[in-house]
Amino acid sequence: MEAPVNSTLVLKAPAKVNLFLRITGKRPDGYHDLYTCFHRIDLCDRVELEVSHGGEGVELFCTDPSIPGDRGNLAWRAAEAFLRRTASRVLARIRIEKRIPPGGGLGGGSSDAAAVLVGLNRLFRGPLSHGELMEIGAGLGSDVPFFILDVTSALGTGRGTVLKEVEAGSWWFVLVEPDFGVPTKWVYDNFVLTTPGLTTIFEPDLVSEPRQWSNDLEGVVLPRYPLLSSLKEALASLGAKTALMSGSGSTVFGLFTSRKEARDALGAFPRFEGVKARVARSM
Repeated sequence: MEAPVNSTLVLKAPAKVNLFLRITGKRPDGYHDLYTCFHRIDLCDRVELEVSHGGEGVELFCTDPSIPGDRGNLAWRAAEAFLRRTASRVLARIRIEKRIPPGGGLGGGSSDAAAVLVGLNRLFRGPLSHGELMEIGAGLGSDVPFFILDVTSALGTGRGTVLKEVEAGSWWFVLVEPDFGVPTKWVYDNFVLTTPGLTTIFEPDLVSEPRQWSNDLEGVVLPRYPLLSSLKEALASLGAKTALMSGSGSTVFGLFTSRKEARDALGAFPRFEGVKARVARSM
């Protein structure tokens, strides 16, 4: 499979928040069954791709020195999987300008990987179907298919890879980011199932009512990282319709209905050492 010589492409790789996240069971493959709502926001990494016939394999550079530039990076593995699937003997260069904080539950690594898969498929003029891209993405990580789907909101079930587009509203967010990440594997390894199994994969009232949203993983994370409870309380005191940890943490978000409300809350947000806050909106 060949691509034009020295083809380049630049894509945005958006973050996500989980508007709610329930754990409904443990799977035979070791993963947990989820019931969650992924929601895309306008905080984005910048992913630049170049395909060259002057070499073979994958090269990756990231502006964040803490991010690995080898197979430890999901975007690297996405490029490797694409080239292997299409039997392409070219050099894929990836440059990631990192804006989404790593380890924060915002899906930055998964979004970068999805951007690489979609971008390479575009550069190679579409050799893989949407279904094939979703299959590769699911093999890389549970959040990757949502970003390939390219919708604002989707319910995720199973490992989070069975997706259904939904209308979950358009919101403004105050994202509060501590200077530490939370290890996802540790969170799931220590989770004790308390949520009963759900009989339906679609609950319209839950999707449309923020005050009903919750994140089961907070039961594991907040006792270990009490700062996150303080951040949630601060957001609630500033008028957030709800304040939750996104995914397995460590980012906490407050939900607001207008830019003004979010900006006012950001301006009044108390100072916590090592904590950054910013405004984002639905994308």
